Amino acid sequence: MIITSLFACWISAITAQIYTLETVPNTKLKNNSYVSNPDRILSESTVAEINSILSRLEQQSTAQVAVVVINSIGDEDVFEFAQKLFNHWGIGKAKEDNGLLILMVMDKRTIRLHTGYGLEGDLPDIICKHIETQKMIPHFKDQDYDGGILEGVREVAYILSDAQHGINLLDELNSTKDESGGNNETPELLNISDFLMWGAGIWAVIMLVLFFINRFNGEFTDSPKYKPSDVPNMDTGSFHFLFWFLVLPVGIMVGMIFVNQIWLFIGAFYGYFILGTLETRLRLNAVSNKWIEKKEYHGLYQLYQKKFSFWKFVAVAIPIPFAFLIGAYKKKMQFLRDHPRDCAQCHQLCTKLSEQTEDPFLNKQQQFEEGLKSVDYDVWKCSSCNAVQFFRYPNPSTEYEECPKCETVAYYVASNRTLRSATTTSEGLKEETKLCQYCKFKNVRRYAIPKISTSSSSGGSSSSGGSWGGGSSGGGGASSSW
Repeated sequence: MIITSLFACWISAITAQIYTLETVPNTKLKNNSYVSNPDRILSESTVAEINSILSRLEQQSTAQVAVVVINSIGDEDVFEFAQKLFNHWGIGKAKEDNGLLILMVMDKRTIRLHTGYGLEGDLPDIICKHIETQKMIPHFKDQDYDGGILEGVREVAYILSDAQHGINLLDELNSTKDESGGNNETPELLNISDFLMWGAGIWAVIMLVLFFINRFNGEFTDSPKYKPSDVPNMDTGSFHFLFWFLVLPVGIMVGMIFVNQIWLFIGAFYGYFILGTLETRLRLNAVSNKWIEKKEYHGLYQLYQKKFSFWKFVAVAIPIPFAFLIGAYKKKMQFLRDHPRDCAQCHQLCTKLSEQTEDPFLNKQQQFEEGLKSVDYDVWKCSSCNAVQFFRYPNPSTEYEECPKCETVAYYVASNRTLRSATTTSEGLKEETKLCQYCKFKNVRRYAIPKISTSSSSGGSSSSGGSWGGGSSGGGGASSSW
């Protein structure tokens, strides 16, 4: 029987039409049929009975079920094909996303139940797998495709019409899975090994490209073009980049292939991020100690300010322990800004002037910037020789930028108005006016607004609108082969 079945599938594969997303007949639009059966694998009587069941189901629950039975999709993956076909047709109501696609591909000997977002609770993956393995595949193995599809459709309709039946079935399946150690009818959620294998390969390629770009541009301390900086920085060598951004993450992904546990994978990467962040913090502390010895407080403050957005992100992404360290980071910045300076001329200690007493030492532009809060200035005066030092602290969150004429940080977007709205057939036109509040320099720039594109999703909804409701799927369901 198995040899006969395989031979029949082989003959069918040779002569079968290979269907694409566009060539699978959407019979719901043509004759309001829920079944697309272009190769006549199912009998007319079976198609009629399925239509009767699914029509009643939609009237009672508004859920939409599409049945597609075709000979071949070529080299396409069944899951990917089901996902694209589901969203292309828009199975299920748009607001409820309560659609289901039952796809059978003969030459792959695979049946897939592909659920919309709204049916993932009623038809979780474990139930979809149960329907396939217990209700459908036994028929398929005997080449009874009518019986297998029909029994699967009946079970789906029963579950969606009787919520208690679905709850009881789910409890039974979970109980059976627990007793068998989770090996019975395991849902095909995500092939973690395949994901990790592809992820490791793609990540390795991206990191190697970045590595060679950075090395060519002299970003690494051991790059031929690297130019040593005379200000505090956290530049590192090639080995550091390769170890932290290539070897470790790729090693974790490759190692997790043999474990195949999603939560362990997440935990491993969480640990990787914690270690990487700790290492970055330690390097920053080492840089800080080095430059404090050189009394380069201003440059060190600028480095801390440059990295501040990163540490704010880390405090949110990895709250334990970094949310508790953000306060210490701010204190360190204030410490660097307020640390006593030596006079550049006589090397005696200077005194930091208050906001009120520093103004006479600032020119009009600097005072104007302080008034706008675009730049803050610290003035240090030597108590011995009266020499004065200025330290500039730009506001990283200011809306102002440096004026191209007077170089005062008082240049901003005064207006941005639409002169002509864009349409689907022509570009629009906008006018941006920038003005310097200090010197009143004004610059007016006009630029085109791209045409309004008709999105493929709205176009697809229009073409497949008909009796399908515009639902979508996130990839829930299960696949089984016989």
